[in-house]
Amino acid sequence: MNDFSTEWVLTSVTLLTLGSVFTTFIGERISDLKLGNGTSLLIFTSIISYLPASFGRTVAQAFQDGNYVGLITIILSFFLLVLGIVYVQVSEFSFFKIYLHILFQFSNCLIYIIWMISRKLSAKYP
Repeated sequence: MNDFSTEWVLTSVTLLTLGSVFTTFIGERISDLKLGNGTSLLIFTSIISYLPASFGRTVAQAFQDGNYVGLITIILSFFLLVLGIVYVQVSEFSFFKIYLHILFQFSNCLIYIIWMISRKLSAKYP
C-alpha cells in the first residue's frame, strides 16, 4: 500500500463502519420477521454463495491435473461431513427431547410429592 494517507484511513473506517451498521440492520430486520437469526443467515448466505464457483474451480483444476482420486476424495468428504452434521443435529435434538421429557416427569413427581406431604401435614396439624 503506497498511499496510507489520512483521507484513505477516514474513508476506510467510515465505509467499514457503515457496512457493519447496514449488515446489522438487515440482520435485525430478518430476526424481527422470525426467519431465524438474521446475522447468522447473512453469513451463511455469503459462504454458500461462493460454493458453486469454488467447486467449479476445484473440478476444473482436478481435471486439468488429472487428479481424479483427489476430486473423488473431496466430494466423498463433503458428503460424509454433511451426513455427520445431520446425524449429530438429529441425535442432539432427540436427546434433548428425551432429556426434557425425563426432566418434566421428575419435576411433576417432585411437585406431587410436595403436594402429598403438605396435604398430610395440613391434615395432621389443622
